[in-house]
Amino acid sequence: MIEPIPFHTSPRDASTRHLMNYEHSYRSLCELISEALLICDLKGICVDYNQRAAELFNSPARSLIGMSIFQMVPENEREELRHSFAKLQLISGIRVTNKKHIILAYDGRRVPVEMTIGLVCDVDGRAFQFQCLLHNSTERRSILHQSEPEATPDPFIKEINGMLDLDTMLDLILDHVHTLVPYDRADILLLDDLNGSEKIWLAQRRGCRQTERRSLAGERILLTLADAPFLYHILQTQNPLQIKEDASHLLGPHFYHPNLNDYIAVPICGPTHTVGFIVLSSSTPCYQDVDIEQLYGLASRVEKAISNALFVQQTQQLATLEERQRLARELHDAVSQTLFSANIFVEMMPRIFERKPDEVGKHFQQLRRLVRGALGEMRSLLHELRPDSLVVADLATLLGYLVDAAGARTDTQISLSIGNIPMLPTDDKIAFYRITQEALNNAIKHAHATHVSISLKVVGDELQLRVVDNGVGFEREQLNKGQLGMDIIRERAAAIGATLDLQGAPGQGVQVTLHYRVPSTTEEVDDDE
Repeated sequence: MIEPIPFHTSPRDASTRHLMNYEHSYRSLCELISEALLICDLKGICVDYNQRAAELFNSPARSLIGMSIFQMVPENEREELRHSFAKLQLISGIRVTNKKHIILAYDGRRVPVEMTIGLVCDVDGRAFQFQCLLHNSTERRSILHQSEPEATPDPFIKEINGMLDLDTMLDLILDHVHTLVPYDRADILLLDDLNGSEKIWLAQRRGCRQTERRSLAGERILLTLADAPFLYHILQTQNPLQIKEDASHLLGPHFYHPNLNDYIAVPICGPTHTVGFIVLSSSTPCYQDVDIEQLYGLASRVEKAISNALFVQQTQQLATLEERQRLARELHDAVSQTLFSANIFVEMMPRIFERKPDEVGKHFQQLRRLVRGALGEMRSLLHELRPDSLVVADLATLLGYLVDAAGARTDTQISLSIGNIPMLPTDDKIAFYRITQEALNNAIKHAHATHVSISLKVVGDELQLRVVDNGVGFEREQLNKGQLGMDIIRERAAAIGATLDLQGAPGQGVQVTLHYRVPSTTEEVDDDE
């Protein structure tokens, strides 16, 4: 069996000591895991194993050393097992999981197991051994059957599957965990996909008192798997882990607490990937195998709900980031440039006054226009930053803001014509606003138009938005290559079920027309306006 390294040896230097400590931690983890572990060479010969493997095979001391793993299964299963080993050596980076086999114990028993096989490589990427994890399938099914009958629907899982707020969901999960498995402290940690698989973040922590709660989702406290070697082991094996007081050095500073001496951790995993971990700790040694199985079973059933909530959260974060980047571009392209030009005028005024005092009035008018443009642009951006501004204002008002801001910062003449338009659903109204904004910016910045006309009116059963400019126009090839910045407009139009018509030619300007079929129930839509 896996034996601890004798620490009476005096290392020659710090690196040797560090290596010994690392190997000691690895061997401690091997003994702590709840699964039977066999370590085999590339030919399948067992070179080491842990205590759980000895118990599973009911084998005498060291008797498994030197045995072929293919001799440990019935003859009719050996070819499949050889295929799994060969597959791992041919395709690096994969792991063969949940292979069902029968192992032959020393006392003659035939024990059904679920087997996970992984290939281990050295620092140069060369394979040198296999690790095989074995779990007694009968034992697992028995425990799970006793604790969670399949025939009984779980109202808790149904409840959280309908939730999308991650913080609230994790809090409810820890509430439910406490009804199944006692704890003095509980942590939920999630893999941070935005920063790579080596990062985890502490999403929720329940303190040492049941009444003490701390929501951490918004803080996004990032850790590395190197800070928590036991979690890295769980991620690799996909199996639960129990750590008692004598092995607390494996926890790391983020999880160790002097008043806690019994820890269990399980992966939150689905069929294809791991989302995170649940870690429970107790001030007294109390956790049994049934507690681990209870927590393990719950973690697997909440994975789908957590994944959905994470997807929503990450989508919202990405949308927020994109909006911030857009506002930053607007501030740089409009306000910042306008204020820069105004500052130049201010610095030039004394010299203009000295040389051509009769022209000062004209330059003051230009300065006035620049300052008004900056103020108009800032007013428009601040309007967008208010969470409810785009929701509360009607479409005519929103388009008016756009035209005022653009007209104040440019010499382009802009006309706006709005007919008697119906009330639109909020999302559709905002889409019209954004499409107009994009088309107007394209006309001013890229087409270099001196005149732009915007009209919004009902034609038959359609609401038509038309933006026409007298700019440089375009070649059809440019449009097909997506060089005119029209992709965003097309996406927004498609999102509300509208069609987009784009017409233009070199030197003849561009006409953008949005065709939106007005729903018959539009007047009844509650727009929250």
